[in-house]
Amino acid sequence: MYHDYARSCCPHQIPQKKDSSKNHKSHVRDRYKRSKMKVASILFLFWASLLSLMVCTGQSFGSTSDRRPGFSLDHSLKYKGANYPMSGNDTALISDLENDVDYTWFGNQTILNVTAHVLGDNKTIQYERAVYNATTIQNSTTFLVNVENGSISPNTDYFIWFFVASNLQLGDPVFLPPSSYSGYKINETILTDYSGSFDLTNHLNHMDNSTSSVSGVDYVTINTIDVYWDKTSGILLLFKGSFNTSRTDSLNNLLVTHVTVEIRLTSASPAIPEFHSFLTLTTFMIAIPLVVIVCRRRRLL
Repeated sequence: MYHDYARSCCPHQIPQKKDSSKNHKSHVRDRYKRSKMKVASILFLFWASLLSLMVCTGQSFGSTSDRRPGFSLDHSLKYKGANYPMSGNDTALISDLENDVDYTWFGNQTILNVTAHVLGDNKTIQYERAVYNATTIQNSTTFLVNVENGSISPNTDYFIWFFVASNLQLGDPVFLPPSSYSGYKINETILTDYSGSFDLTNHLNHMDNSTSSVSGVDYVTINTIDVYWDKTSGILLLFKGSFNTSRTDSLNNLLVTHVTVEIRLTSASPAIPEFHSFLTLTTFMIAIPLVVIVCRRRRLL
């Protein structure tokens, strides 16, 4: 009874039993949790910073003052052509274009084999373009193209888009002056999936207007092209062209023609340098700290 009275009147004189072991464990656990969270956060920031540095560094290799091909080994490239039915009411022009070699080699059964070799000046690519219709070869021509200024020899071929310099940047001209294509500039660098893996791809979108006169008839043409190159190698992945031509006949009738063509890379040997290995590595580096954070939160909370 005395102890009950004393405890109620002077609780400070009777030491209370404390669960010191439990409090100590809780304190240690909280400190452990905070330290692990800090470590995980630091790891995440470190890998994220490293990723940003790698991307920026990887994109800074290209230079408009030192343009070179992005590969050294000989490449064998296979492209598939495609053209869509011409539309419009200019039947005479459509008939002419259907028999024009510049359009027929875009045909749906056309296969283009391009064998490329980098010459000793490390600016010029020699390539042979063989055009097949199904299994029958239509023609085979060897060209020299300079990836710096876009000069091509023989200059009978208007399609100069198979190769550009390695690692062009946003806003860079595809070819330098005095090329007539120096005004064609890279619009963006994006991740695309053309070969079953993600690649850093340089994209050019360009539209121009031109007027020509044939036998006293004025033709107005609006051309739009979309071109995609592998950023690292400068090798063509995809070309899409849309060409719209209009003219006025002797009766002042407006005659128009619309043509759409496409060339797509279907295989490459050796394989074009791909971005997916870099993407996998960096994703892995970022994923590890995230998994650590989630697992530790689930275990410690």
